[in-house]
Amino acid sequence: MILTYYEYINESRGISNFIKKLSTIISGRIFKELENNSNSYNIEIPIDFIEIDKIKSLNIKIVMIQRNYHCKFYNNGNSKLNDLVLEFDLPNKTDLNYYYLHELIVHELTHLYEYYNIITKEMEFPLYDRIKKSLIKTIKQDDFDIFSYFRNLVYLSLDNELNARVSQTYQLLSFYKIDDKEKLNNILKTTHIWKKYKEIDNFNPKKYTSDLIEILGIDFTKILINDFNTELKNNSIDFTFIKNVDNEEDIIKYFNNWKKRFRYKLKKHIYKLDKIIDEVILDKNK
Repeated sequence: MILTYYEYINESRGISNFIKKLSTIISGRIFKELENNSNSYNIEIPIDFIEIDKIKSLNIKIVMIQRNYHCKFYNNGNSKLNDLVLEFDLPNKTDLNYYYLHELIVHELTHLYEYYNIITKEMEFPLYDRIKKSLIKTIKQDDFDIFSYFRNLVYLSLDNELNARVSQTYQLLSFYKIDDKEKLNNILKTTHIWKKYKEIDNFNPKKYTSDLIEILGIDFTKILINDFNTELKNNSIDFTFIKNVDNEEDIIKYFNNWKKRFRYKLKKHIYKLDKIIDEVILDKNK
């Protein structure tokens, strides 16, 4: 039986089998193309997986601009399924971390699979998509590093990002070829995946409010928060705590409510990370 993206989530499956296979194909093609020493590449990957059979091919775009492993998945044309692109900004082959690249491919393919199911089943885009649009619309707020910190936590806690990092964790831990759960748990806690988890978990609303006011002043802090809230409301985000703040007490309460939301998301995330370790062990022993 083929499960949809959402069925995988509900059954706590961290990664679909076709993503495991397709990511290996893509990483191999990228590594081979990097031998040409060009500054950019466009690779077309034929698709022959029933799980995404309405996609005929996938375009892989490699650029070498920032060389910082920045990656993204997007639609590059009018067709919802025929102009899909995975883009990676990579270093030269001699400096490339092949294992990390493979993780990123898995991460972006998870986004692609979610998008595919939304389009083919004619579903509404989930709540996280509207929050992401609000973040993009207010991107200028990232000019202020201290407020960008909070905005990044909102982004990291979006369902699609959490689930993509679960899939990514599978790939990361699989490279170790270990079937001991305690050892894999200990390895996980040394990784960049866990670091992102801790960034969200360690959010301290009271201290953060104090730092914001000290650096930006209370008036400008209120402007940033209220402008962000306005954009959230424009995108039909109706959390009860999304309302204007007027003073320091309001601001602390506002961030405390975000903290509660973060904790709720992280509780499910930890459960899925635990299950993905089980999947790594299961596949290791096949």
